[in-house]
Amino acid sequence: MINSFDDLPFLPPVRSELCLITHYYENSRGKLRYCYIADYPADFSALLSWIRYRLCHGYKIFAYRTYLVKLKEHAIAIKLHEDQCFAYISLKDAKIYVKASELKLLRKNNYLIRYIARYGGYKVKSKLMHD
Repeated sequence: MINSFDDLPFLPPVRSELCLITHYYENSRGKLRYCYIADYPADFSALLSWIRYRLCHGYKIFAYRTYLVKLKEHAIAIKLHEDQCFAYISLKDAKIYVKASELKLLRKNNYLIRYIARYGGYKVKSKLMHD
């Protein structure tokens, strides 16, 4: 059972260039919505309980602790499938990063960022792209 982020296994430090994720796109009733992160959570209790929930109920989640060398910060690396790229959540300010080389792959799989934002305590605002 995971009681804190210290109980997560460690990944080697990430030395590659990272991109900050500030928005994602969502399909809502056949219409494209632009969703952006308006506010970051003050603590990580919601994110930790979501990770705990997925692990206890048999849903796949790969959660690790790691260190982001370029930013000099500790982070949580999360992905939902083996072939998916990691999303890194900074423990200092709760910002979400991905490797710059994997950004295009993540844009095709927006649901990882959507899940992190929805269940991790982030405040997300959205607007309709087309009428």
